[in-house]
Amino acid sequence: MGLAANLTSHAVGEMFARDPMGAPIYVVVVKATFSFAGGGALQPIAPQPILERDVYAGDPATSGLLRAAELGLPKPRVDVLLAGALKFKAPMTESIARLEVGRRIDKRVALFGDRHWLPGVVSELSPSRVQPVMELPIAWERTAGGGDLENPGLTDRRNPAGCTAARTAPALHGKPLPNFETPLEPTPPTAWKSRPAPIGLGAVAGHWEPRSGFAGTYDARWKEQRAPLLPEDFDPAFFNCAPADQQLAGYMPGEEVRLTGMTASGYVRVSLPELVVPVTFVLRDVIEERRARVDTVVIEPAEERLSVVARATCTPRPAMTAVREAFVGPLTRGRRKALELGKPFLDLRSLPRQKGPA
Repeated sequence: MGLAANLTSHAVGEMFARDPMGAPIYVVVVKATFSFAGGGALQPIAPQPILERDVYAGDPATSGLLRAAELGLPKPRVDVLLAGALKFKAPMTESIARLEVGRRIDKRVALFGDRHWLPGVVSELSPSRVQPVMELPIAWERTAGGGDLENPGLTDRRNPAGCTAARTAPALHGKPLPNFETPLEPTPPTAWKSRPAPIGLGAVAGHWEPRSGFAGTYDARWKEQRAPLLPEDFDPAFFNCAPADQQLAGYMPGEEVRLTGMTASGYVRVSLPELVVPVTFVLRDVIEERRARVDTVVIEPAEERLSVVARATCTPRPAMTAVREAFVGPLTRGRRKALELGKPFLDLRSLPRQKGPA
């Protein structure tokens, strides 16, 4: 579209859509990225690109979501997502990883190196010896769950991409055991038929539970009376894609994030950055000013990066064409005055500098 002028050092994206009530909405997305390499305070770095589409490990019908699209409508809660991989300071066979955000999130995950199922002597199956790893991809394929096309009753709707579902013990021979498990929960080696709850750190796909339960009812009545708008029983909670225990009621700059057992240093402690980005929407007959609201935090432990994603919106009336342009970042006094008077503005700072006499 190219309507948004970026006056900041952050990444900026934009989209036109309709909100859950069917009203037109123009969304500006801002993404700032920081490094926490070496520990200490976050250092601003070149922003990672704004993801326009979901990124899956493979076929979306059978694989997990690796990274969720960031170009979208505002989220009612704040997602705290981990992406990429976990990294360890020494070869890891078994440990506990911990994600903390202030006192509002405290999540522990049991980690294991690579294992696979072997035919058992006493039981039908037994796990192989754990192979140490230096990194673990953050992927739903490496946790409990799974599916069986021939037996839908075995499919775990919370994680159809998992690695524990099977009809028979021989079907699991040579297959991997989970790398991510719920601490203190009986592990699959005790009983291959057990169905432990999936536990993950990354984004949950929209067609998986519990997100799918917020999507609303797409039946014949919807098709006849409302399509292509969202169903009347659509819940905006659908837009949040982090596991439920990684969602916050609001964003608090300065709140401490602690990562234990996830990075090369073993422990990281940083504070959430403040992101103050004004967005000025220039419509056909009015100028509206908003402040982008943070609704997503993305942490990449192996890369030692943290990104925050914020959104600002306006509702153009009577239609999308009412939007003339948008400015992301603080306006100079001259530019603001030109907008108020409806006159063109020439930014002298953008002109090439003239070389003086030799």
